[in-house]
Amino acid sequence: VVSWNILAQNYLSRRSHRKLPLPYDEVVFVPKRRQALLSKTLKRLLSLELDILCLQEVDLELVDATLSEEQFEVISTPTTKGGGAGSRVDACCIYWKKDEWELLDQEFICFDDLSSMGANASLLASNLQGLKQSLLRRNVGVMVRLQHKETATKVVVTNSHLYWNPEYDY
Repeated sequence: VVSWNILAQNYLSRRSHRKLPLPYDEVVFVPKRRQALLSKTLKRLLSLELDILCLQEVDLELVDATLSEEQFEVISTPTTKGGGAGSRVDACCIYWKKDEWELLDQEFICFDDLSSMGANASLLASNLQGLKQSLLRRNVGVMVRLQHKETATKVVVTNSHLYWNPEYDY
């Protein structure tokens, strides 16, 4: 199992990546060049003969083409064009070799839902309000249960994308 945060195109800006060396700048901020590098990097990862790949911040149209031609199946968190209230433009995905593994079950997790579980007026008025607000970051996860086709071994694989801000004390 390999896990990698791709950094979705939507989150790439010269403002947020000011210290990027010029040779990288010329690839990262040019979508066609970035797509070619991403495809090459994915193929290099696949040369490790991995069975399962967990990716975060995935631009599905950029990644699915490469991985489907390599015979990988995918489960990804829901996305919407343009993001919008509470939704994401990028996905959190689990890919697996479809000739090796069979999908038995899947589950999507929206961690924002945790912030309202058991909420009541006294809790909201308490000093836990800040903690509740810190959970509302569109954090997502996906979980699959797979069975190996040859050995019948079952595994559960989870993958999540969690917001992190170095300026915030968690």
